[in-house]
Amino acid sequence: MRKTLLVIIAILITSSSFGQDIELGFWENIFTKKKTKLKFKQINHNIVIPARVNDSDTLWFILDSGLGTSLITELTANDSLTIKYAKKIKLHGLGEGESLEAFSSHKNDIYIGDLHFENQDINALLQDIFFLSKKAGTKINGIIGSTVFEKYIVDIDYLNNEIDFIKPEYYEFKKKRKTICLPLEFHNHKPYIRTWITDSKGKRTKVKLLVDTGASLALWLQENKDISIPDKNIYNIIGQGLNGEIFGHIGRINSIEIGHFVLKQPIVNFPDTSAINMSLMGDHRNGSIGGDLLRRFFVTIDYPNKRICFRRNKHIRRPFKYNHSGLSIETPYPGLKVFMISEIMKDSPAEKAGLKVGDQILGLNKYMAQHLTLKQIFNTLSSLKKKSIKVTILRDGKEMRFVIITKKMI
Repeated sequence: MRKTLLVIIAILITSSSFGQDIELGFWENIFTKKKTKLKFKQINHNIVIPARVNDSDTLWFILDSGLGTSLITELTANDSLTIKYAKKIKLHGLGEGESLEAFSSHKNDIYIGDLHFENQDINALLQDIFFLSKKAGTKINGIIGSTVFEKYIVDIDYLNNEIDFIKPEYYEFKKKRKTICLPLEFHNHKPYIRTWITDSKGKRTKVKLLVDTGASLALWLQENKDISIPDKNIYNIIGQGLNGEIFGHIGRINSIEIGHFVLKQPIVNFPDTSAINMSLMGDHRNGSIGGDLLRRFFVTIDYPNKRICFRRNKHIRRPFKYNHSGLSIETPYPGLKVFMISEIMKDSPAEKAGLKVGDQILGLNKYMAQHLTLKQIFNTLSSLKKKSIKVTILRDGKEMRFVIITKKMI
């Protein structure tokens, strides 16, 4: 007998005020017979959209072309979700830790604006290991996978934070000046391109890359006989997989080519092989491109015609930034201006300055925390225009001041 399982996962964190933005126009969409237009929030170079699953209220998801099956990662005490035909499973993915328990569910309905996606598979994690809301500073309930791209031509405008889902029968392809289209290949519903990179030693190599809108980074590559890790690099945690933290090297290569567009000095993550071996076995890729690269273009992902088109925007020549302080910041109460140090890189300027994990940031330079956003904090920590950053923190109830002497790490 088929049963519907009601899954309610409660996490005791303060409710985010971000949901109030619905009344301010975030939940805007214009529906015609031809297309649905949605406004999205760009957070850490990710596309965050409102959606409903079955009979749920509005939830918030990262739109991820690099994920096959959608994920529910976090529900608060105010959220409830009914998922259909669920059974308990163990998930295997990136990282070197143990498998993760989840409910696997089939035949779900996902509603994005006026679009209705039927018979969707969803995995609901029993333990939140991604902490997306804390890292983003706003409520994020999960990740919507690549199957929502399959029946539409999807136009992504990173400049204006707009995305169009266009029905193929109404789509007229008009190649605009300085637009390049590349063929798409598919594996398990996920899109791949073939292009060229030039490594830090000047060697040009053809690569197969996953187009991953759910990755905030610009590029990751797997080291092999043709792709070498730059001599100038740092070793650190570079991501979080289903099976634990992913470690690797971070450096810059000379360039990556997107058709006739050449993006110079991108920041590249080189994951440890042991953390990603399983993910490479099926699709034989060399790596992925993510949001920090894609946001430099108007992007059209066209599953029906097996192509992806890039038209440059004003960010095309902006340098790829890296956090040179060695600090990672999160918000334990998403929606509130509370910023905590979650990680400190070994031998980094922040560690040498005396900062510690668990310190609460009260101010950076002349700005107090209540006037800052996570994006502004990242921009400050990434800038090399000033050789020092003044940091005011709260530690064990005591206000303290430190100075980070910045240096170019990669």
